[in-house]
Amino acid sequence: DASHIQTFNYSRLTIHYKLIMANIKHLVHINAPASKIYEAITTKEGLQKWWTDKVTGETDHGNTINFHFGPDYYKGMKITALDEDRQVKWQCMVGDPEWVGTTISFDIDVNKDGKSILRFAHDGWQEETDMYGQCTYHWGRYMESLKNVAEGGDGTPHKN
Repeated sequence: DASHIQTFNYSRLTIHYKLIMANIKHLVHINAPASKIYEAITTKEGLQKWWTDKVTGETDHGNTINFHFGPDYYKGMKITALDEDRQVKWQCMVGDPEWVGTTISFDIDVNKDGKSILRFAHDGWQEETDMYGQCTYHWGRYMESLKNVAEGGDGTPHKN
């Protein structure tokens, strides 16, 4: 992305460098069809089972869905991609300043034995702060929660 390339000129020396952003990645093997994972990520009912039990807004492409964490805080995610049983992408529009502008993606593949592989990414963090570290930990927990829901068990969403 050219917007992150910086150039400095010192006398006759030109230095180009690219700012590298921090990203959170998780790879999860799930013993469930892609359709179960997709449903858990794209419906309010599904999302409430594994991430937070209070979800508002619309789940259609281009709309914003809100994930509530307590009475006074929520994360507003614009749905930027929906490819049935394959991919979901969101862009954070409202939330902690470190989250705003970041993107979240869920890429689903099916391996040869019919089990699914979920590649989760939360990209675009400006730096590796304490908030980044905390979110890395919590996303791991929520991916386990999503896996449990997709496999027919109980998730462990945030309770409001």
